[in-house]
Amino acid sequence: MRKIWGIFLAAAILLSGCKRYDPVETTETPPPVVVQEESTGSGALETEQETEGAAAPEPVEVTTAEEPEPPERRPVKVKGIYLSAHVAGNEEKMQQAFESLYEQAEKSLSAIDFDKYDEILFVAKSVGTIIASAYAEKHSIRCRQILYTPLKYTYNFAHREAIAFIGTSDPWSIVSEIQALSKKQQVPMYIYENANHSLETTDTLENLKILQDVMGKTKGFLERK
Repeated sequence: MRKIWGIFLAAAILLSGCKRYDPVETTETPPPVVVQEESTGSGALETEQETEGAAAPEPVEVTTAEEPEPPERRPVKVKGIYLSAHVAGNEEKMQQAFESLYEQAEKSLSAIDFDKYDEILFVAKSVGTIIASAYAEKHSIRCRQILYTPLKYTYNFAHREAIAFIGTSDPWSIVSEIQALSKKQQVPMYIYENANHSLETTDTLENLKILQDVMGKTKGFLERK
């Protein structure tokens, strides 16, 4: 409304300025036009005098181009293996899990030419540490490895440059045995008191401290030349 009044005020000033130099003419003053605001919610302004006989606008037909149908998506089947705690210590089930998982690793990494890379890093956890270690040894890949909660089978394969983490309450491993195997291969191992296979305890604040420490040591290992 303030903007509309400003426009009308500017028009009145221009008209009064022109009358100072023009002869006075006797003209009839046109009837005032009253402007009022309709409270229709849209903020539109209408005059009291509506235009009579105005033709209603003809309907306009709007057509839109049909969008092309997206290409058909075919579902991809992914084979997954989920290991529970009772598998640990069962040699037969561990062997079955290893063979199945290793087969998947071979298929997934078959297209990668590792000779093109100057630095290679394998990051693995639990049974994954066995798969990564076995794959690196079979294909003679000179890589660095981060081993989160490794198992005793992980150390059936050599580790040129690696770092390991484990908790004293890990049900998947005998920690003293893992520690000895790690020491034999000169793999630095960090042990966390009362931590389980997930490197967690019953204390949430302690878990945050463990996570921070693990990530800090991991970062230091990655930055080491």
